[in-house]
Amino acid sequence: IHIEHPGEVIYYGLGEPLDVDGNPVSDVVYRIKDPSGNIVAGPLPVPLSGAGYISTYIEAINGPDGIIGPSGYPALVYIPLMTGDYFIEFNFTTSGAAAHDRTKFRYFDITVASAANQPIDGRVWSKAWQCTADDNGFQYDFYGTFYVYSVDSIVTSIYGNGMAPYVFTIACNQWGCFNTGNFANDRRSVAGKYIIPQYKIFLNNPDSLVYPTGIIGQILPPIVVTPDCNTGQATIEITVTKIGFTDIVLNINPLPGIQAEDRVISGQVVYGQNTFVWDGLDGLGVPVPSGTVFDIEVTYVNGLTNLPFYDPDDNPNGYIINLHRPSGPLPKVFWDDHLVGGGQNLNGCIYTLPTTGCHPFLINIGNNNTLNTWWYAATH
Repeated sequence: IHIEHPGEVIYYGLGEPLDVDGNPVSDVVYRIKDPSGNIVAGPLPVPLSGAGYISTYIEAINGPDGIIGPSGYPALVYIPLMTGDYFIEFNFTTSGAAAHDRTKFRYFDITVASAANQPIDGRVWSKAWQCTADDNGFQYDFYGTFYVYSVDSIVTSIYGNGMAPYVFTIACNQWGCFNTGNFANDRRSVAGKYIIPQYKIFLNNPDSLVYPTGIIGQILPPIVVTPDCNTGQATIEITVTKIGFTDIVLNINPLPGIQAEDRVISGQVVYGQNTFVWDGLDGLGVPVPSGTVFDIEVTYVNGLTNLPFYDPDDNPNGYIINLHRPSGPLPKVFWDDHLVGGGQNLNGCIYTLPTTGCHPFLINIGNNNTLNTWWYAATH
């Protein structure tokens, strides 16, 4: 919960703490920590009535009564003594006869208000939001939206578009399911649970005064390819104006799209000149004969975002991915599910209004696997 200026206030409330079966529980406590890690509120019981208790969806949507009046929920208030990121933590009984393995809140609200008592959107974030749609099946589908702030200050959003998971975690990063430095492998979907939280994820467009909009970088020509006939290798030099990522596609098979023989070299680039080395092998690991002529396509990307989603179950309509800051074309969306029995799209998908999204899959692919989806805010 970010506090940027002295005088800002945190309003908060929670409603209906429940166990995994939907039964009410009364043993949940919370505490708030300041940016230095000091406990500044709590541990206190989560309210079950009165101040801090949200009893209806309408109350939660309207917001705290300290801002909007009686149509809001009766909010608790914390007045920060310093600026920075505050954190709220929870605890509950996990052993004994009263134990339950998880707690869910039907409603919650955290609102930061200015010194003039005006609500400020885009101040509440997590690197891993965990939610539940309560059961599998399309009657429990999810239509929420999350806003992702990348390491190069690009804001994109993920709209659920009717996916039907059970308990799920939204976490994003620049790598995929792994962070080994092999981007082509790291971003493939895999069996099991592999989530690496990195990016801040918001429930509104992040406050641009605190989380400013990044710029879109450019490739500075020329791209220089220098073969070495003695070793069978080649170097590829790329100069860019800001940090980002690049995919270098060696179109060894001239057919359209990416074929098995084509080679993809991926990696991070920094401001200035960057050098990549090709070892002379095609995508199947076979040496490319001397004298072979083929095109090289270089894609330089900003706002690279991976969504490694564990156990998403059904996603019949696909995700709707949008770019919010800076302005630009709709991001292309990619996936590679072949290791878990699914398909792949390495050429890029753009959603079609009103509801046809990207990366649809059914439960035989999504169950107990980590399905990764990635996109770029801008490419050159």
